[in-house]
Amino acid sequence: MVNTGAPVAVWRSVRALPEFWRLLELRTVSQFGDGLFQAGLAGALLFNPERAAGPWEIAGAFAVLYLPYSLLGPFAGALLDRWDRRLVLIGANLGRLLLVLGVAALLAAGTSDRTILFGALVVNGFTRFVSSGLSAALPDVVPREQVVTMNSVATATGAAAASLGAGFMLVSRWVFGSDDAGAATIIFIVALPVAAALLLSVRFSPHILGPHESKRAIHGSVVYAVATGWLHGARAVLAVPSVAATLAGLASHRMVFGINTLLVLVMVRHTNTADVAGIGTAALFLAAPLLGGFLATAVLPILVRRWGDTPHPTARWRSRRSSSCAARACNSP
Repeated sequence: MVNTGAPVAVWRSVRALPEFWRLLELRTVSQFGDGLFQAGLAGALLFNPERAAGPWEIAGAFAVLYLPYSLLGPFAGALLDRWDRRLVLIGANLGRLLLVLGVAALLAAGTSDRTILFGALVVNGFTRFVSSGLSAALPDVVPREQVVTMNSVATATGAAAASLGAGFMLVSRWVFGSDDAGAATIIFIVALPVAAALLLSVRFSPHILGPHESKRAIHGSVVYAVATGWLHGARAVLAVPSVAATLAGLASHRMVFGINTLLVLVMVRHTNTADVAGIGTAALFLAAPLLGGFLATAVLPILVRRWGDTPHPTARWRSRRSSSCAARACNSP
């Protein structure tokens, strides 16, 4: 018999937090629009019969999609610790809405790939502020003891919404076509969830999403805050081997995932086999890790409750050593 008690309890906890529920609604529509925009942009530039994208163009488009998340991340966090996050969400969603309409107009006019990619780069920069603001505001609308659980709920919900947005692009592409006009129509549709995210941002009361003054707040310029944060992070990595190992593993995984994704796009785009080529196959390859991440987020808490955490090798060694010393009644360090 399947135990449905845990999901029901989580659902009741979510519904009991009205501000978090609003934040979850905002995240859902925002990431649905983001998934639709990213997939629509890829279809418009990489799988468009009116545009012949080569391997370097594919690599450039791929870099544009992820560059803001690498460069703006530290600065977005520092700014979100200074500005009213509600105003940040409103301003970022408003800017994103206007720029999405601009990118759609550029596609409809048949402008060059570089111009469209520049517009998409700015759109993704605003999206970075939205996603960072949603994450930073979570502890302000959730009790401390529920932050980890609600963060998992928000992450899983956002991933599912982004996947649905990317899947909806395939339906829209089938309806409106794969040329510049069809791609422009799809990007125009992106404006709907982005406009909904803007309206949902306005619903919050001023300053309810933070930031709030604390003893650990870092004052000074944004550059000073970012540099100080990097310095403290580097010290933590050097001082704790498990942190360094975790970050190294995460970085390796991201590098392999990025290279694999880029190779898949190039192979699918330039294959001569009719049964393989096409955006549907590329979407299948890209949807698989999203689905895997969603399932991992949903299943991991159940597995941890069932079998518990796996102790760190150092912890197991210390446990065995302590047991051995206890058996021999030794007190040596």
